Amino acid sequence: MRAQPRLAHEASEQELLSGRCDAKRRRSTAPKSAEKNSTVTTENIVIMPQDSNPASGGAEGLYDLTIALERMDGDASLLDEVIDIFLDDYENSLRDLRQAVTSGDQATIQRAAHTLKGAVGNFVAQRASDAALRVESLARAGKIPEAIILAPELETEVARLAAALKVYRHREAA
Repeated sequence: MRAQPRLAHEASEQELLSGRCDAKRRRSTAPKSAEKNSTVTTENIVIMPQDSNPASGGAEGLYDLTIALERMDGDASLLDEVIDIFLDDYENSLRDLRQAVTSGDQATIQRAAHTLKGAVGNFVAQRASDAALRVESLARAGKIPEAIILAPELETEVARLAAALKVYRHREAA
């Protein structure tokens, strides 16, 4: 059995530099200018910092709002609006996912996971994005039992992200 490549967010700096990880999956975390390049280099890869900086998701590294802001061309009010929309709507998206899982509806599981993947991707929330991608891919492949098993992980990661963004917004307002 061939070993799966490590994703960039799991890799050490040495692995990133040597190319022993799957940097293609991290392409979505590159700033807009880097996304135009067909080659992904280590400078396009973001390793989530493990500090208490609220813009980088705190100690949990749940998001990176610095990169999110770059993607929005530095428009902080747009970023705030996107955060507010996410916080207003994520519970509905999770409810849709739960209902689809309960009914075993392949198309709705896939669509709900895809929607969540896009929503969390706005914040460079790699853990939640990876969980959504796994559920979406399994549903697309017709592997509904496996998608159902992984759906709670997606719910957990989205809820963790939402809680962290609420703390960020509270600090920002203070």
